[in-house]
Amino acid sequence: MTNCTHSEAAELHTQAAYAHLAADHEIKTGDPCSAQELSKAADEFSIQAAKVSKDIVNQAPSPSIAKILIASQDSSSSKTA
Repeated sequence: MTNCTHSEAAELHTQAAYAHLAADHEIKTGDPCSAQELSKAADEFSIQAAKVSKDIVNQAPSPSIAKILIASQDSSSSKTA
């Protein structure tokens, strides 16, 4: 796995965080429509970041604690859905 893929995942996580912060600011300044759009963007960034992160783990050369953690999160989230 290249550093480029890790950088992509980190960048997507960062963009999601900034979108959440911007949405919070818009709520506080009285612009709920903008806040909703920013929240949607944050959600999309988060979903994409999770996909890239899972791809990184799945392409790892050997079983790792990260694979175990993701598998347990996937099974627990499917139980709550």
